[in-house]
Amino acid sequence: MQQLVYINILFRETYDNVLFQWGNEFMSKEQENLMNRIKKISEFDDTSRQYEVDLTHIANKKMNIKLLENILKDPFNDSQYSNDNILKIKYATFYCVNIYHRHQFNKEILDKLWETYADQFKEFKSFNHLKVNRFLLESDLCSDLDKQKDILEKASNDAVKYPNNAGYQHAFAVLFVDIVEKNEQNFEQCRELIETWNSKAFTAINSAIQRDSEYARYYCTKGRILSLMGRYDEADEQIYTAIIKEDSTKVDYAIRISKYQYYKIQNQYKKQLNDLQTQIKNEQEEISRMNNSVISNIETITLFSGIVSFVLGSLHLADGSSTVHAALLIVILMSCLMIVFVAFILLLHSSNKKFNKKSCYFLLIFSIVVIIMAIIIMGVLNDKYHICFFRTRE
Repeated sequence: MQQLVYINILFRETYDNVLFQWGNEFMSKEQENLMNRIKKISEFDDTSRQYEVDLTHIANKKMNIKLLENILKDPFNDSQYSNDNILKIKYATFYCVNIYHRHQFNKEILDKLWETYADQFKEFKSFNHLKVNRFLLESDLCSDLDKQKDILEKASNDAVKYPNNAGYQHAFAVLFVDIVEKNEQNFEQCRELIETWNSKAFTAINSAIQRDSEYARYYCTKGRILSLMGRYDEADEQIYTAIIKEDSTKVDYAIRISKYQYYKIQNQYKKQLNDLQTQIKNEQEEISRMNNSVISNIETITLFSGIVSFVLGSLHLADGSSTVHAALLIVILMSCLMIVFVAFILLLHSSNKKFNKKSCYFLLIFSIVVIIMAIIIMGVLNDKYHICFFRTRE
């Protein structure tokens, strides 16, 4: 019995050792195959779209990430690689690991990766593009508008410098819309960003779609830009296209779909908010028209009452007075009524900033001058009358 137990234990240990050895051999073989793929890709121009696409295909397989990290740590002592080739292979591996952790939103791991390896890759042309993509993860935390504008400027320069790379066009466009949404609570900053960059970003995302019409995320980014432009129905269509086109085999498929749904809901919310604001504005304009109508009616009634008072007062003043005196008294009465009427109009429109008050002030001054002149003339006439009266008596 003890022999059977011993044989069983020995068999298990042998089986585990064989399985472990086989696993190591399999992983070594896989790492070698992956190394050959990375080496082949590293020979491409690192600013080309093909370079990024091929590395993305590798990054989309989760089982590759440990092998990639092993390659990145490997000191490359093998004499078959020159120093230049080693650096290109390590950069391609670094690029690939960046793609994986960025898609998985592993910011802490990505920060550590950059802290460890980034300095040795600064001379590569696409290094700035990697920085832009990394900043897309930081944009949710970064509140420094100057830093945001600086990285946006760099992304724009890359988009202009490499117009045939859809990835560079999209990186600029998506960074723009991320920064605008980050600053949407500050109206002035948001308006400045839109006025400066919106047309360029929209051109860039259209260029990206033209060059790679099957990449789903491009349509989501275009939808977000259309939403900023107030074209909500078109935006909804673009985001829906992104959901339909997204590749379900990608390791970050669930994350991507959830973000598309979020942007779709956000666009619908903006549309409803805009419709509500438009409705409120229309109601306010209708209320304003009604108020203006009421004010106009009050002004008409006031003017009519003034005319009636003027006519009655004129008849009373003219009774028993000379023609000149009666005329002057009527002028004074008319000017007083004008002052009261203008003051009443100013009172009605005191809260209306669009109302032109200059004409009212002119009428007030004119009426006061007329009253003063009429009083002076009446005084002169009275003096002449008294002089003539006394001379007649003498």
